[in-house]
Amino acid sequence: MQKHLQIWSDDDLIVLLHDDDTVAFKLIYEKYAPKLFHTVYNLVRNKEASEDVIQDLFSDLWQKRAKLNITTSLQGFLYTAAKNRILAQLRKRKITIDADALAFLADSNHTDNRLLEMELKQKLNQEINLLPRKCAEIFQLSRESQYSHQEIAKHLNISVKTVENQVGIALKRLKANLTDFLILLVLFLPGL
Repeated sequence: MQKHLQIWSDDDLIVLLHDDDTVAFKLIYEKYAPKLFHTVYNLVRNKEASEDVIQDLFSDLWQKRAKLNITTSLQGFLYTAAKNRILAQLRKRKITIDADALAFLADSNHTDNRLLEMELKQKLNQEINLLPRKCAEIFQLSRESQYSHQEIAKHLNISVKTVENQVGIALKRLKANLTDFLILLVLFLPGL
């Protein structure tokens, strides 16, 4: 079957798929399912959940084949569809993103793209500015100035427990508000 992949362009496969061609569907699946699975798995670190996302994506592709309006590349369309399914599953709390995977991807060579790095910093700063004033101040002292909780408590004349609570609140809000953005960022990093 690999030999046929080289014969048909993605545009040809889309036209054939519109015409109910099961071979075209199979060729699309063979070409893109492994790559999509790898990307999804690297984010969720759950084989079954990753398989479900890919299965749903291709099932939906087949069911809606006659109505498909693919204005980008087929690959771009499929990755966007996978991204949307991951986001939907996250919102429903059916899957979680593996924090270690995000950290690895963020620390890898992919962050050489300065535009994405600047966009992430800008979004993070926007979200920090939306925190209550004292919470944002404590968070910035903790993360940006690298102060310990004890140092922050002494500096602001508050208890260590208050510092811990405020840092926890900040992290919880930032995680909730940045999850979708981070997923989009990771999915659009080159080389994935």
